[in-house]
Amino acid sequence: MTRPAATAGKLAVLAAFSLAVVLVPGIVAGGAGATVAVAAALVTGVPRRTWRDAVVFAVLVGAGRAWSGVPSAGVAAALDVLALVLAGAVLVARTPPDELLDLLPARLGLAAVLMLRSIPALAATVAATREAARARGCERDPRTWLTPAAIRAVARAHATGEALVARGLGGA
Repeated sequence: MTRPAATAGKLAVLAAFSLAVVLVPGIVAGGAGATVAVAAALVTGVPRRTWRDAVVFAVLVGAGRAWSGVPSAGVAAALDVLALVLAGAVLVARTPPDELLDLLPARLGLAAVLMLRSIPALAATVAATREAARARGCERDPRTWLTPAAIRAVARAHATGEALVARGLGGA
């Protein structure tokens, strides 16, 4: 059973939280936002892999920002990114995809579904090409698996586009 008002409310809370995190600068504000998001993620049971990805992404963004010459800005950016990613993960963990998609127009919903379904397929493609590179003894050179993975991803996108056009859902 979908509850559009409840789902819209969750999205509104996420939007307000995200705006607060982005618009209030500094380490203290970023730390407060990250603390709230971490607590919510702990309560809602966000998967371990999401935690790992969020932390890695936040560290990379923070390091990039700190590299620009302002280490405190890097820390603030990392905290902000961690807060935003975990807040989004909480929404996804607590809201069935159908409820989120019901709020979108049909074409945008279709695009979102296609994107969400493509992520596991892309991950499987990358895993398969990395395994093939490893079997050839070439795992140290990223080009040996990135290039085939990219080619296969583009081929899948073309095939998906052709299928949509064949069903009258795309084209110019």
